[in-house]
Amino acid sequence: MSSPNDADLWFLKAIAATVLVAAANGTLDLNERARDELIRRGLDPEGEWVGPSRARELHYPTPN
Repeated sequence: MSSPNDADLWFLKAIAATVLVAAANGTLDLNERARDELIRRGLDPEGEWVGPSRARELHYPTPN
């Protein structure tokens, strides 16, 4: 999957300032939120469809 450009990030203007501040200062982990959304969509870390169960395994591997 290609990297996003400015046109792909238009939605940031609609996000409440409190959410942006929390993300900027680290109290909101956007990486974790993004992983959880990818899992809900059944996508692996590269954005390819693998199904929700496999996506969860790939995003949150269990240590051996």
